[in-house]
Amino acid sequence: MVDRDTWLEIFHTVMSNPLRTGLTGLSIALGIFILVVMQGLGTGLETGVNQTFGDDAVNFIRVETGNAQLAYRGRKPNRRVELHNGDVQAMKTEMDSVPALSRL
Repeated sequence: MVDRDTWLEIFHTVMSNPLRTGLTGLSIALGIFILVVMQGLGTGLETGVNQTFGDDAVNFIRVETGNAQLAYRGRKPNRRVELHNGDVQAMKTEMDSVPALSRL
């Protein structure tokens, strides 16, 4: 238990160094504030990601086109890759485990 002499020593130290005491208190308050803000930002980011991707099905795959980086079977590199209706039909026939396909 803290006795009276200990409290007097604490009070004397605080009063003899007011700048150090104030800066220490300010630093602690600022640290707590930053911690609360960062926790809030993390929670908000998590909620936003969950809302963005929460509607996607767990068995959902998105296939997108882009540019091919390498040459393949006589085709040039950096060419545009395109998907056609025949590609969608081929995916339907080749992938038995996929119940539905949608062309967006």
